[in-house]
Order: sequence, then C-alpha cells, then structure tokens
Amino acid sequence: NFDFNLGELLKTHYLAPLFEPRSIAIFGASERKNSVGEVVFRNLLSAGFDGGIYPINPKRDTIQGQKAYRCIGDVDDAVDLSVVITPAPTIPAIAQECGENGVKMMIIISAGFREAGIEGRKIEDEVVRIAKDYGIRFIGPNCLGLIRPREGINLTFGNSNASPGNLALVSQSGAICTAILDWAEENDVGFSTVISTGIAADLDFGDYLDFLVSDPQTDSILLYIEGIQDARKFMTGLKAAARIKPVIVLKVGRHDAGAAASMSHTGALVGSDATFSAALSRSGVIRVETVSEMFSAAKCLSSRYHPTPAMSFDARKISPMSSMTIPEITSISSGLPVSSSLNPSTYNGRLAIITNGGGPGVMAADKATDLGIDLAEFSEDTYAALNQVLPSVWSHGNPVDVIGEAPPSRYHDAIDICLRDPGCDGAVVILTPQAMTNPEGVAEAVVEIASRHSKPIITSWMGGAQVESGRALFKRAKIPTCRTLESAVEAFGFIATYHKNQKLLLQTPAQSSRKHDPPDVEGARMIIESALSKKRTVLTEPEAYAILGAFRIPSLRSSIARSPSEALICASNQTNRNEDLERGHFPQI
Repeated sequence: NFDFNLGELLKTHYLAPLFEPRSIAIFGASERKNSVGEVVFRNLLSAGFDGGIYPINPKRDTIQGQKAYRCIGDVDDAVDLSVVITPAPTIPAIAQECGENGVKMMIIISAGFREAGIEGRKIEDEVVRIAKDYGIRFIGPNCLGLIRPREGINLTFGNSNASPGNLALVSQSGAICTAILDWAEENDVGFSTVISTGIAADLDFGDYLDFLVSDPQTDSILLYIEGIQDARKFMTGLKAAARIKPVIVLKVGRHDAGAAASMSHTGALVGSDATFSAALSRSGVIRVETVSEMFSAAKCLSSRYHPTPAMSFDARKISPMSSMTIPEITSISSGLPVSSSLNPSTYNGRLAIITNGGGPGVMAADKATDLGIDLAEFSEDTYAALNQVLPSVWSHGNPVDVIGEAPPSRYHDAIDICLRDPGCDGAVVILTPQAMTNPEGVAEAVVEIASRHSKPIITSWMGGAQVESGRALFKRAKIPTCRTLESAVEAFGFIATYHKNQKLLLQTPAQSSRKHDPPDVEGARMIIESALSKKRTVLTEPEAYAILGAFRIPSLRSSIARSPSEALICASNQTNRNEDLERGHFPQI
C-alpha cells in the first residue's frame, strides 16, 4: 500500500534541515552595498522565508532592519542552517561555534580553500575535521549557494531568483547557475531546487541525488559536472535517480586544457572523459556537451512532453519508512506502471519535419542526421491524405514542405496527418515569416493540434519581432519553442535519446551458467608492480594478456606468421582456444 505522503518521509532525510530549514543564521550578513554578505541577506529577506532569520555580525546591532547577533550562542531559537560568508581563516572557529550550538547544516560560500593552494587546503581540512566531530554536513566551500523557491529560500549572491517549478539544477559552477537562472526567467522555466556545490569538501552529487530522487517537488534533474570525488556514490545515486526521474548531465573538461582549468577552478580531479562516458552509457541518463543543448533539454523537461522513465512511480505516494534507501525506492518503482504516454519500450524517435520553406527543411534534416535521428517514413495512406490537403507542388516527402504562403489550417492538417502515422514519433514544426504568413494564427493551430496528440511537437518560429507573439503562445501552452531550427531538432533528439537510454537501462544481461575460477589478483598485482618499478605506464602485449587471463576475461591473441604453414598452425591454435572459450574453459595465459 503506497498511499502515504512522501513529505513525511523526507522530514527524516539527513538533508531535510538543509533543504527545509525552520531557521537560518547568516555569518557575515552586511549592509555594505553590493557586498556578498549584503546581497545574500537581501535575497533571503526578499524570497519570503517564513522561518527564523538571524544575521550574525558582532559589529552591528541591526542589519537591513533585522536584529543582529554577536554570535550564534546569543540566538534563543535552535538554528537548523548556518550560512557563512566570512574570510576562509575565520571559518574553522565558526564551524566550532556552530557545532557547540547544535547546528547540523552549513553552506560555506567563501572561497580560499584547496583551490587557493596549500594554506587553503589546511583550512579546508580543519573545517572538515570539525564538521565530522559535530556531525555537521555542509555545501561548499567556494559556492554560489542554494535556492528552494517553494520554501522561500534564496541563499545566493546572484541577481536572479528562481521561479517555482519541478526542475532541479545541481552545478559545480556558480556562473553556470546564474546564466541558467537568467535564461530560465526569459523562457518561463521554473525550479524546485538550485544547488551550487562549490568544491564539495563534504556533500557532493551523490548526497544531492539521494535527496532529489525522492523529493516530491522535483520531477527532473540537471547536473553540471567538472569532476567527481566519490565515483561509487555518484554512480549509485545517478542510476537510482535515472530509473525514477529524467537526469541530464553536462560534463566539461573533456580535453586536457579544460581539465586543467577545472582543476584550478574547483580543485576537482576531472578524470578520463572516456571513462566517464562509459560509466554513463548504461545509466539511463542523457549527456549533453554544450550549454545550448542543456537549455534545449531544460525546455523539454519543463514542457508538456516531460519524459517519464521506464521505471516510474508517483513520488508523492510511497511508504514513509525512515530507513528507506534509494535502491529500495528503485525496487518499488520497478513494479509500478509507466505513466507517460511515450513508453520507452515502443518509442523509436522517428521525426517528421513540417516547414513552409524548403531550405529550413533541408537544414533540419541535416541536423537530424548529424544527431543520429531517423526521419519518419510515411505510409501510402499518409501520403494520400497529405495530397488531399497540400498543394500539388508540395515536397512529397519528409521534410513536409507546406509551401511559403501556408495558412494555419494547412499547417494544422499536415501536422495532424503526420502524427497519426504509426511510423512517426513526433514532429519539428518550422515557420519562416513571409508576406502571406500568419505566425500567430499558425501557432494557435499548433497549440490546438498538440492538445489532441501525445506525440511531442517542437517548434521553431524563425525570425524576430514578426514571430514573437507566436512564441509567446507556445510558452503559455508549455510547447517547446526554439529560435533556431537546430535547437529544435536537438530538443527532439533529447527526447529520442532519453527513451533509447531508458531501453538500455531496462536490459539486463543474461545470467551466465558458467562456473568461473576466482581471479588471480596477486598475480595481476605483481605484473603491474613490476611495470611500475621500471617507470613504465603502459603494459606490454604479453603483460596485458596476462592481466586479462588473471581475471578470467576471454581474449583473442595475435600471432605472427612468416609463412603459409605457420599461419595454418596459428589458426589451428586459435580455433582450439575459441572452442575452450565457448565451453567456458579459460586456459592460463
């Protein structure tokens, strides 16, 4: 029986005092105009937080109209969350003070820790030690802060607050957070949570995913990643979250120059990008490579076409067991029905392109090919129906060129016919403003047809002032709209790739009936240590085969043949070896 409120469960989560605090103290709150302490405190006051707010500043009696306190010990109320905006050398003492007064959560916005060198690392280590002694968990240091719109919390020094929504953003870059928030305001995208992790000396992605996966305010999760500290915890949280909610990952530092810049920025070790991609390949998430692609994904996640994972459940109804873990939630989700009309098991991402210009149609088709998106192949019935509603000079193919002067009714009929075709999974609709074009009228027709189809429609009204009213209609109707056709195709590609990855997530390798010998770990270690002792970082071919053999991994060995007869002998030896592998016998190498 899952008829319980998840809110009661989340109150017992170890991060509940961070995301749903009853009282907040701010060390370094200030009245000095445009200082970090002034902006953070002003943002909190203007966000509408209805709990206790306590500015800590020994030099002031009041700050921005609020009573100020010399130290946290002077506060009569119990403080759930402390925000620290003072210089790095002062923070160990503040952490000690918070621990002695029962504070369990901190946000350290200040910089000057490991990213600043040896002395900064010593300060960071001291803060971490004190926090562990008192059981304090903290965000940062060197972060933008935290936003929870529905809780009335804006603890950042940015100029923008977030509108309430169901999209969570977790970013290692505060600058990326502020850019996305500014973009979101213009595009009517709301957030449940915005977290700037900073250098993640304590809490990291795995912790945040653990909370967000069961947060009823959050339907989708965006991650901006420069480096991972705890890979095991990250992957565990990521796979569990992706089974329940869509997760989009923008991972930077793909090349040496970017990795070096990331190291100086957050102090995070970026690691091999190939390794990261391999780890993500079957985790059910979508990886994007540019901020533009992340924006396209965010539009889809906040639209009426929000994708639902293959294993999905209502996060608002779950047994309120305080000990429930992510794997247990995932286990529950796997037995419940899929609520989305776009079922990953049947959705194949075949795209129809409808346009009133041949050139944009060709460009959209090229972009689809670049992204590996299949164009829909229409049935004979679909072509016959299109012939009835389109001029005789239409393109007679996909892209569907409805001709430049197309009225709203022609767009309406063409989209309706294409989406009814079983071989079509969605459409990108493009409009260019021409003398006879009615951008707003066509937009109204698209909104109407979208209300009668579950298949996604992504729009691109190309141009400026002439098409702005049409874009406004799409925003109000929660239909994704992009200024460029390339972004529109990317947005559709996000939906297609998401469902493809969800299929991979559901695929479970068959259980092997073979009995494997235990690995020869010591033998492998000896080979590696021998190579390292010789200052080598690359194994020889025989050493590499020996390592594979030590872990019972089947491998094909290469041989050198200097004559036809030697080639026959090599082939015979390899055939015998293949037969051993097929029988599950792994002879020592």
